[in-house]
Amino acid sequence: MLHHKTMGPNTAGEYQVTYQTPGCDVPTVACSGMRSRGAADTEAKRLNDVQLNRERVIQADAIARGLRTIHPDLEQQ
Repeated sequence: MLHHKTMGPNTAGEYQVTYQTPGCDVPTVACSGMRSRGAADTEAKRLNDVQLNRERVIQADAIARGLRTIHPDLEQQ
């Protein structure tokens, strides 16, 4: 899963929400132009929560179909 985080402020005083590009040491910008760290932190958390919920749904579907779990650590949350 991707982990979104806040970066900034940049020279324009704006914050960005980024994630680490898989296989590279380069951040990918998911959202930019935010004027406050709080707004960027909220968006990063929302994007991380969306991914986690999507993974839970996929795992529940796999279990319902009799397949083994995709991410066993999600069962504890």
